[in-house]
Amino acid sequence: MTQENEIKRPTQDLEHEPIKQLDNSEKGGKVSQALETVTTTAEKVQRQPVIAHLIRATERFNDRLGNQFGAAITYFSFLSMIPILMVSFAAGGFVLASHPMLLQDIFDKILQTSAIRR
Repeated sequence: MTQENEIKRPTQDLEHEPIKQLDNSEKGGKVSQALETVTTTAEKVQRQPVIAHLIRATERFNDRLGNQFGAAITYFSFLSMIPILMVSFAAGGFVLASHPMLLQDIFDKILQTSAIRR
């Protein structure tokens, strides 16, 4: 509930009975023992210096929105390449338009390279 909206949600009665808790008294000891074993093993692994460092680094990366910053850097890096490529192709076009022999040499090299790979 927000401060602007003081209206409470309507409460409704349940149309069905809640699920009753299962009786696990027979298996309860084995389940709790297995859970305790897994928990202690996980704690031992997390106490290893390298693993603890990786866990802290991952938590810090997530707390500081590392995924969003990485995506933003990638996005803007890609967008910055578009104008650079446009200028490069325009400059190359002007140079090749004034040197038709150079353009023919480039075509010949491309055709030779593609013929060798076949």
